[in-house]
Amino acid sequence: MTIEFVTTPPRKVARARIARFAGRWFRLAISACLFLFFLSSIALAQPKTTPLSRKVLLLFDGKREGLPFSMVHRHASMPLEYLGYALVPQDIRKGLPTGRLGDTYAGVVTWFSDDLLPEPEKYEAFLSKQLEVGTRFAILGNFGFNPSDALLNRMGLAKVGGDDGWVAPYAIAKAAPLVGFEATPGPVSSYVLPVKAKQGRVLLEVKSKSGKATATPIVAMPWGLLALHPYLLDEGWNGRTRWLVDPFALFAEAFPMAAPVLDLSTENGRRILTAHVDGDGFASLAEMPGGLLAAQVIKQQILDVFPIPTAVSVIESDTSPQGVNPELSPRLEDVARQIFRLPNVEIASHTYSHPFNWMAAAGTPWPKDPDEEKPSTDPDYLPIPGYTYSIAKEVNGTVEYINSRLAPANKKTSVYLWSGDALPDPESMKRVAALGLANLNGDNAVEPEGKPILAMIPSSGRWVGQHYQCYTPAQNENVFTNEWTGPFNGYRRAIDLFSFSESPRRLNAIAIYYHFYSGTKPASLLALREVYRFATGQETLPLSISAHTARVLDFQNATVAKGADGAFVFDGVAALRTARIPTELGWPDLSRSTGVVGVRDLPQGRYVAFDGQGQATVYLQPEPPAGPYLSSSNGRVTAFRFEARENGQRTFTATLSAGVPLELTVGGCPKGAVVVGKANGAKARLGAHGETSWTWKAHETEVTIACQ
Repeated sequence: MTIEFVTTPPRKVARARIARFAGRWFRLAISACLFLFFLSSIALAQPKTTPLSRKVLLLFDGKREGLPFSMVHRHASMPLEYLGYALVPQDIRKGLPTGRLGDTYAGVVTWFSDDLLPEPEKYEAFLSKQLEVGTRFAILGNFGFNPSDALLNRMGLAKVGGDDGWVAPYAIAKAAPLVGFEATPGPVSSYVLPVKAKQGRVLLEVKSKSGKATATPIVAMPWGLLALHPYLLDEGWNGRTRWLVDPFALFAEAFPMAAPVLDLSTENGRRILTAHVDGDGFASLAEMPGGLLAAQVIKQQILDVFPIPTAVSVIESDTSPQGVNPELSPRLEDVARQIFRLPNVEIASHTYSHPFNWMAAAGTPWPKDPDEEKPSTDPDYLPIPGYTYSIAKEVNGTVEYINSRLAPANKKTSVYLWSGDALPDPESMKRVAALGLANLNGDNAVEPEGKPILAMIPSSGRWVGQHYQCYTPAQNENVFTNEWTGPFNGYRRAIDLFSFSESPRRLNAIAIYYHFYSGTKPASLLALREVYRFATGQETLPLSISAHTARVLDFQNATVAKGADGAFVFDGVAALRTARIPTELGWPDLSRSTGVVGVRDLPQGRYVAFDGQGQATVYLQPEPPAGPYLSSSNGRVTAFRFEARENGQRTFTATLSAGVPLELTVGGCPKGAVVVGKANGAKARLGAHGETSWTWKAHETEVTIACQ
């Protein structure tokens, strides 16, 4: 603004200047109005979107059991994630959640092992209030308290009394198709909560010994789902736990979502493949001629032969001059440097003293197991002379050691692999995150005894404080060999688990996970090579561990919204680049969608591939899209664009990158596809339905494709 001072001006001059100022303010006001109108027109031009709830709240009792040991985490998490839901745990001992939970979450899951919750009146009031405002619940196992008649009535349930003849044993009266999944429920004599649905859709009805009384332990209700003990799981010998009901169908009843869902198993139409090595046994001598270290055997017979991306770790106290092997340290460090220089190797730390019990080592042990007869006498970490446990040493110190003494100049430590029970404390998680490291290891699966079952498939991880611990998608050779007591070729059974988790549903990635001590015995080495040959013989997309864990983190934080025009908008999907479309919703309309590079239809699902730019808008149509489009590739997309040529022909140009020779399959071209740009020595072959595939010796290429 300009301020002019006038000394006793004539009246005409004053009026002129007042008019000039008024004109300036008028023009400014008009400009502001036009600008606001422009902004509002842009906002109106954008299709309105409605966020879709893809988070589910898990309630557990942290005083009786930590989250990793809770039923809701161990058994509900993996099926819920498969359905596209990100999980948020809350310990009810730290306070019950407030507000309208349905505004934030698709629903709430509880799975209490008994009815002994503290302050049951408060919990019942919480449950009643949330049901009143429309929050959906899946109540599994036990209510956690003895529900009042008033609450049951609100829920559309009623108690069956002893006067009705409710006495054991109880037999199946009626069962929906989802009952009898991995095992069939039989007559039971254990306690069954005598409640009967007055509304909803009964999925399981049982009758008492007399046959005069019936109850409905599993029922789909207008407010969600009730599925009571003992009709969910068959807990057999040695922890072998089989589902009595189909958990995928069960949770779909509780939280239906007619939308594409984010998928962790697949990218560019192919199953993810990862590999990582824990540092245990690095210094052990191989029981083979030649006097080689186990680490040398793994390098020569695995890492050099199968050059897929692999995170390799060391335990600092194992290899450093100040550790437990000072006389071997020069040789050990030299071998570590050779391994870390390999182009397919991602450098990882496996701690300083290999903590066996992270929480106890940090001075915050888990709640005592009520079934444990006496406390464990096992050490919390390796006893190293002169060492007192330090989180800073275990995390920051080991990374500094590796970066300064072992890592080549062109790369540094990027991964931290948890040791022992792999249940880190919040402070260790915080330090790993502050260093910018990917973290991996641990799981919530049962040990792989006998024929594969769903309980052997873990979820993606768990929240530890404000940070997310990423679980490994499959267990290592230690559990397949009975904690390294034999048979030492037991890891070959991982192939059965990989096949099981591929069909009929693709549940997770193929994850090759082992220790250096697999290089000590001929049997274990042969088993490891067999697993590698199987895995690399499948149609996969090999990913580094840091890329895999970035996808897991995206899964927790990504959002999905639906536009008024029917589009589904995915945000926060730079690393996680796949959505799975329910077949009844149709196909992606590639002419309208953005951020989408293609689609692949498999028996396991219809997988839509994103371009990795962080956002994708997916429009759907009833018919398969016209090509060309990316159907599958073992390389990640680093750049992609569709183009229309002057003759009306459509093309796409893609830059693909992989740690192995590239493969690309193009769909949507009935007569096949051709390269119209540089192919960099590609070899092509025509497949079924006009799908055309190319292979390159190169690990990275740019190519432009058109239909014939």
